[in-house]
Amino acid sequence: MKKRIAKSAISKTFPFDVKKIKLKDISWDVDDAFTTLTLEKCNLPEIDNISNEKIGFGFYAYAGNSEAFLPKELDDIKNLPLSFNFINNGLNIGTEKCRFRVYLFNKDNNRLLATTVDLPLNSKAQLKSILPLQPGTIGNRIAELRIDDDGPILLISTNFKTKKGEQIYRQNLVKVLKENPSFTCGFFPIILDEIFTKAYVDKRPKWSKKWLAFADRELVKGIFDNNEKLKVTERNFKLKLRELSTAWINKYNFDQKFFDQLNKGDKND
Repeated sequence: MKKRIAKSAISKTFPFDVKKIKLKDISWDVDDAFTTLTLEKCNLPEIDNISNEKIGFGFYAYAGNSEAFLPKELDDIKNLPLSFNFINNGLNIGTEKCRFRVYLFNKDNNRLLATTVDLPLNSKAQLKSILPLQPGTIGNRIAELRIDDDGPILLISTNFKTKKGEQIYRQNLVKVLKENPSFTCGFFPIILDEIFTKAYVDKRPKWSKKWLAFADRELVKGIFDNNEKLKVTERNFKLKLRELSTAWINKYNFDQKFFDQLNKGDKND
């Protein structure tokens, strides 16, 4: 079985003879360590005029110029869940976005028969997140904000090591990011200021509209009046940013967790 279908061979639009694997027909998860994708459900399209014996199934992941492939037999789909450790299969994590696809191909000529769109290499549940997590080689930082054309993401360090060379693993860093109030109450106001400022300056991108709608709908009602034109350097705009970060911290209960953490420390003294 040929193992590889290069990403350059799959255009961003679908040729008429390449079928779509629809998102509603697949479910997957990615572990907290960001090493393994697990396919939990997969309903594949029918391929006419080719016998099943000649059809292969594959996982493909890439980040920048780094790629990972895992070819499987079509019958393996009957044994879900099916896991793909993309690190062990050659993917090198940098700071570029990681993406993946699942696909069908003709084992005789390696021709692509069906594929999903390219998907962020995180859980299906995070597709709806306005601030998804991705692994990144960012050194001794728990997390780092990155904003590109698709919007903001949080990179979680894959190479956090102590001075003695002891590694702090990604799943532990994710736990800190989600649960440690000392970190969340200090980190999120800083990155939220950057996100909301960029979204306000350029409201045209889809991600900007999502974030501004989120601010108005779930954080502070009417925070950005459409008839109000503020400069991001103005004091009034800075005050709005403070309102939003306070509302975010309250929404996720980080304020109470921080209060409880401080009180617990006082009692132990």
